[in-house]
Amino acid sequence: MATIGKIALAILVVGLTVLTAGYLYVRHIVNHPDQYLPQAVAYLEQRTGKQIAIQRVQLSVWPVLRIRAYGVQVIDPKPFPPGDLLNIPEADLAVRWTPLLRKTLVLSTVTLRRPVINFINDPDGLWNFQNRHAPGKQSNTLALGRIQKLKIVDGRLLGSALIDPQDAPGPVVLDLRDFSATLRHIDFSTFSTGKQAHPIHGEFTAKAARFGVVHTTDLKSHLELTASKLTFHQFTTQTHAGRAYGDFLIHYGQKKPSFSTTMHVDGIKVDYLLRQFHPGPPQMTGMLAAALDLSGNLEYTKSPLSGIHGTGTFAIHQGELPALNKDSKMQQLARFRTPNAKSLPVSAFSVFAGDLQLDSKQIASQRLNLDFYGIVLNGGGRFDELNDGMDYRATATIEKRQGFFMDLFARLFKDAEVKNGRMVFPMKITGTLDHPQIAITD
Repeated sequence: MATIGKIALAILVVGLTVLTAGYLYVRHIVNHPDQYLPQAVAYLEQRTGKQIAIQRVQLSVWPVLRIRAYGVQVIDPKPFPPGDLLNIPEADLAVRWTPLLRKTLVLSTVTLRRPVINFINDPDGLWNFQNRHAPGKQSNTLALGRIQKLKIVDGRLLGSALIDPQDAPGPVVLDLRDFSATLRHIDFSTFSTGKQAHPIHGEFTAKAARFGVVHTTDLKSHLELTASKLTFHQFTTQTHAGRAYGDFLIHYGQKKPSFSTTMHVDGIKVDYLLRQFHPGPPQMTGMLAAALDLSGNLEYTKSPLSGIHGTGTFAIHQGELPALNKDSKMQQLARFRTPNAKSLPVSAFSVFAGDLQLDSKQIASQRLNLDFYGIVLNGGGRFDELNDGMDYRATATIEKRQGFFMDLFARLFKDAEVKNGRMVFPMKITGTLDHPQIAITD
């Protein structure tokens, strides 16, 4: 029995020694984690193919293994200008113990606070988050697993493109400010190889967003991220005193990045919207509602419609075309408007609605209806953004039966005729939005 007691005592002493040494070693790592930063950064660079910098880290081991990193930078590769693809002031990582004992890194949660993400595309189709060269092979020391939940708090996302021929930095075309997101089930291979077996899903909100010159606020959306596209599903946002909602996709898995959207807008102030494209006095006012199906390239251009194609329908209510106030034909027609429009400018209309086919810098319409409070135009035509020119042909109808004034109207407009007791005449609108020209002719 004495021998067994001595053996048990020896085992206990050895066990306590091992535990003490292990505790002291872990405490040393916890108290001095920065001395292991060079090895950790080198490992991450090998696995991701990116240049990475981390200022300092903190560790805690109970109740979960938690890593807090400060000043994390993922640096833009060449040929992109000097800068950061990703800059994270503070990141929290919660590591699962069980997979770690099997030499696999699985993060239960990752929280990025105030990150700035700067996506840049070069003229050859390469993005700064893509690798020109394959990352290093998986280490036998520690295998990269997955992130179960990624949270982004108060971030900013920028999107721009370099401009030929010298790859100069271009203007920002996408700017999401103060955004927060939650993404689930992210495989590390997505970052290291660019390949992805399953989409990443999550939720997204942003206090402010800008796409080109269009500004919005209070953006909310479901997210779907794949290796080739980012989809904002069922987004809603406030813009120009109204709202927009639908689906918006950014395609980046091709040489020229592009977008596509199916969306509805309503309650939009037309004068405020047009002012984003054409500063100066309003060319049109009213409240806009529309259903649009659009697509085009994501590229810098001084023309807001360049490269955009699509179809849609629209309706603008209670608006004006101010440039028509000085037109002599409109002044002559004003006497035939409905009584409730007497106090309104001659350019005022109750509704302007129709279809549209957008082909780069031209907008064509087959069916237009424009009601100048009892003087109704039905027709179609084309607007050319390149020279701000328009060419529309319509049939105008005076809705109110004129009686005594029919002869007077016929003398004013020789091409007028009577149909079903109402005056009908052809009308042509040409010129520009600032200087329209109206002709009553066949």
